[in-house]
Amino acid sequence: MDGQITLERRDKARLEIQLGCIVRTRRKRPSKLIADTVNLSRSGVLLNWPAGDGPDKPQIGEIIDLDILLSTPPEFGERSISCHAVVVRVEANAAQYLVAAKIRRFSVGQIGLIVRDQPSERAVRAC
Repeated sequence: MDGQITLERRDKARLEIQLGCIVRTRRKRPSKLIADTVNLSRSGVLLNWPAGDGPDKPQIGEIIDLDILLSTPPEFGERSISCHAVVVRVEANAAQYLVAAKIRRFSVGQIGLIVRDQPSERAVRAC
């Protein structure tokens, strides 16, 4: 150890949780892709953003909209966390990007019909 202390800059607890999410960009040509969370807090999210699948690499400062798909008991129906976020960090990682985004606003509600072909792939069909 070199005697340096690393301070945690986060002020909200972070959950290491992998959930499917739908990402929508607000570019001149809006687009949508399916990604997975790496971790999530009340104020931010870290995503595995597939490279070459859908929109190009996100830019720092870019605004994105997310629907994070929640696992809920059937009696509650399909739910998601809908977020308005801004990209704060992008790192290349193999065939994907690690994208950190700061959440500006969020709400929890019902979503459209979710179709799960495989555990790692999720698609959404709008109601």
